[in-house]
Order: sequence, then C-alpha cells, then structure tokens
Amino acid sequence: MGADHCPDATRLITTAEAGGSNSHLPRGFKVKLAKRAATIVLVNTVYHTPPATSK
Repeated sequence: MGADHCPDATRLITTAEAGGSNSHLPRGFKVKLAKRAATIVLVNTVYHTPPATSK
C-alpha cells in the first residue's frame, strides 16, 4: 500500500505506543517490528510516544 503511494520513499517512520514498560505488548511489538523491518528495503525509524500522551 505505501509503496503504491510513495514509490520513491527511502525511510519508514513508525510512531508507537505499546502500553508502558510493565505491559506484555512491548516485547511482541519489537519482535514483529524486527521481522517486518527485515522484509523491507527502507531505513526504519521508530519513535515512541511519551507515557500518557495517547489518551
């Protein structure tokens, strides 16, 4: 989908919020992100949103 809209893109920027440091989600998110990043040919930058800003 993204490649169709931005075929000349060289970077992928992801903004993520994974439920805080005590959540079970951060580990799963990191594993899935690493697997996805290995399949694309873009520089992948992840920015984490600060706590309590997603509400």
